[in-house]
Amino acid sequence: GSFVTISSSKAYRISFRAKWLGGSNQLNTRLYFNRVPQTTLLDVPENRGTPGAPNSQLVENAGP
Repeated sequence: GSFVTISSSKAYRISFRAKWLGGSNQLNTRLYFNRVPQTTLLDVPENRGTPGAPNSQLVENAGP
């Protein structure tokens, strides 16, 4: 693999996927060796659904 040295004088675009499961709305991100740490507050919808309750995706007897 190749390594890139991070420079504080340059702008970088970093992308990733994440799924909010529950708990805090704070997203903590950082690079290796705790470089470029950032905490981002995510918008949380007021209607978060009803975890564990039947919803529109319910399938009777879906099998193992």
